[in-house]
Amino acid sequence: MPFVLERHQYENDRNLNFADYRYQLRNKTWDGSALRTIQLEALVLAAFVLHATLEIDQGMLSYDAQRLLARYDVVAGEWRDTTTGQAVDPIAHIVDVLNRLDS
Repeated sequence: MPFVLERHQYENDRNLNFADYRYQLRNKTWDGSALRTIQLEALVLAAFVLHATLEIDQGMLSYDAQRLLARYDVVAGEWRDTTTGQAVDPIAHIVDVLNRLDS
C-alpha cells in the first residue's frame, strides 16, 4: 500500500476546505488486495503518526475527495477532531471515522 505525500490541486468544495492545506497524503490499494480492507484505518493512523512525530497539528480527512470524515487541530492543548470536538484517541477515532463513512 504505497503512501504519497504531494501538493494538491483541489479547490474548496462545500465543507471541504482544501485551500487551507498545501499537501495531501493518500494511499492506494488495488482490487483484490487484502490491504484494501484497512486502507482508511491506515490513513487515520498515518495522520496520528504525523501529528505525534512531526507535530503536524492541522489537517482534514476526506473520502474520495468528496466526503468530510474528520478535521484536525489542537484545541486547548489537545489534538482534536473539530468536526466532533473529541480528542483523538487513535483506535476510538478509527471506529468513529468508519461509522461516519457507513452513515
